Amino acid sequence: MPSIVGMLVVIISVFGGYALARGNFSIILQPVELLIIFGAAAGALLTANPMSVVKSIFQGAIKCLTKPRVYTKDDFVDLLLLLNDIFKKIKKEGLISIEQDIENPEASKIFSAYPKILNNRIALYFIRDTFRSILTTNLSHFELEALLENEI
Repeated sequence: MPSIVGMLVVIISVFGGYALARGNFSIILQPVELLIIFGAAAGALLTANPMSVVKSIFQGAIKCLTKPRVYTKDDFVDLLLLLNDIFKKIKKEGLISIEQDIENPEASKIFSAYPKILNNRIALYFIRDTFRSILTTNLSHFELEALLENEI
């Protein structure tokens, strides 16, 4: 459902912005052009992939639109609050001050305030590994970003 709402927001924004700019809709709404673009994309998809992959793509797309969310808004808020607390401590006491929190999160005051994150091993390991990398290396923000993307 949120994906459908997102697509509607995009469509309304594009066409609404175009209308506010006093654009000519006959330029945008070209059914033949849409047929060419989407037909070429569908043909390339069918040509480049075996039928089992094409079926998996459509099944995955349907699953993305209908599957209930694993994480709730409260989970994301807890994560942001945890990171906020960590960054506040770094700002007050310095980067080295979080070393004990990172090495032993079960005994940490910061982490113990967020039991959901403490119980989510994947998220906890990701946070710990990221801060260990920051503490022990001298990575630029570009290298850290690449490291995190690779980890994800």
